[in-house]
Amino acid sequence: MLGSKVLLLSLLVIVGLCTVGIKDNVYNITEENFEEFVELAKSKNSTFVIKFFTPMCPHCQDFRPIYIEAAKQLQEDPDGSYILGEVNTMVQERMGKHFQIRGLPTVLIFSPTNEYNPVTFNKNRTAFDLITEVELVSGLMTRELKDHNEFVQRFSRRNENIILGIFKDDKHPLYAEMQKLKKEYNFVRMYYTFNLEDYRKAMGLQDNAATGFILMMHNKQFIGPGIPPFAIYSAEQYKTLNDFLLREYPFDVEFLNEKVEKIYAKRNLPRAVLYTQFTNRTNEILKYAMILQGLGKKYKDKVSFYLQDTDQKSNRKFKLVGDATYIIFDIDSSKSKYRYIDKVFNGSIDAEALMEFTQKFIEGKAPIYIRTAELNKDDLEEPVYPVVAMTYNNVVLDTKKHVFLRFYDKMMQRFSDQFQMRKEWWKVGRNYTNNTKDILIAEIEVNDNDVLEYLSLIHI
Repeated sequence: MLGSKVLLLSLLVIVGLCTVGIKDNVYNITEENFEEFVELAKSKNSTFVIKFFTPMCPHCQDFRPIYIEAAKQLQEDPDGSYILGEVNTMVQERMGKHFQIRGLPTVLIFSPTNEYNPVTFNKNRTAFDLITEVELVSGLMTRELKDHNEFVQRFSRRNENIILGIFKDDKHPLYAEMQKLKKEYNFVRMYYTFNLEDYRKAMGLQDNAATGFILMMHNKQFIGPGIPPFAIYSAEQYKTLNDFLLREYPFDVEFLNEKVEKIYAKRNLPRAVLYTQFTNRTNEILKYAMILQGLGKKYKDKVSFYLQDTDQKSNRKFKLVGDATYIIFDIDSSKSKYRYIDKVFNGSIDAEALMEFTQKFIEGKAPIYIRTAELNKDDLEEPVYPVVAMTYNNVVLDTKKHVFLRFYDKMMQRFSDQFQMRKEWWKVGRNYTNNTKDILIAEIEVNDNDVLEYLSLIHI
């Protein structure tokens, strides 16, 4: 990546000033209007984001609606100013070379807090993760607020947990602790204010003698009967402010995303996930959340509970049984999964049954679940031997043979390089199947089978 600042990007040939076209909140950037786009962003002291793509790239096509959704949400963000654009490198080839674009799609983030030096977005390609990264690079995950009305306006437009610090002044020791916490958890949104009395009255804080509070404002989507809208830090209840965040941030149930995953990793607890479809099912999702909240109260220090949307492309490998699938992942989730399959969920979840299953897991009595594809006997006659999870140990760990195993993703087979690789692999299979008895050429599909290793080629 170039280390030069945007001010030096005028090395690009500008053929004259022209209007930058915009559609779906995304500007169409060309070599001719790039300088105008940059000046537009800088005049507003805005962070600007550029996506590099080509129309023929399948990954770019999949990412397009995600990028548009991120642009829409960032335009509505009350905490910052953002401008998003895109460059078609098939047409603007010199711009792709100038920014040293190696793969597509590539997203670069330019922020005034970083002197407009480009930062490459390399997280999961979801709107949530892109928005979080843009806000993080922009330095807007922490903000000082004035009166309580400003807090209400900002918090009401967000579906996430937020740390709120309320202090008399910046000399309060909790304010210093919050600044330390911000460095370690820079991906968690934190607001603070020195308007103590306004917030104390508006939020009904009872301790009139206290001159500082730190609150965990809970995700408003999951505040139901008996669920308080926030938790208050106290030295008597929590060992440290860090302990407070780890115990209260994923409040009994939370959406799984990169931010929550980071919290989960620090908590080092088994993870129970209820996979279901979110689209047009608000009432059902709230009901599921309330059930998980009940489990969270009972097993708060033993298991973390999450909801996950199977409408997201990355989760479609989890095949639903009825309306939902409930899986508990051990701390080392690559080795142990426990799936509740005793009942089919059709419109309602049996909370007692889930509690019983969770209790069995805690007691070490729940059976380990292994996802495995069905084995087609006709495939056994092919030159490349098909391996599934249930036959993995018997076939791959056979000490009488040298096994060469290819791990592949069936969703990637449509791409030419993967298709060509499989053709070459089958050529190898035909050669050794006919000529050698102690060598086995095999392959296993990673979406339909639980396996420990994820390599493109492994010699065992």
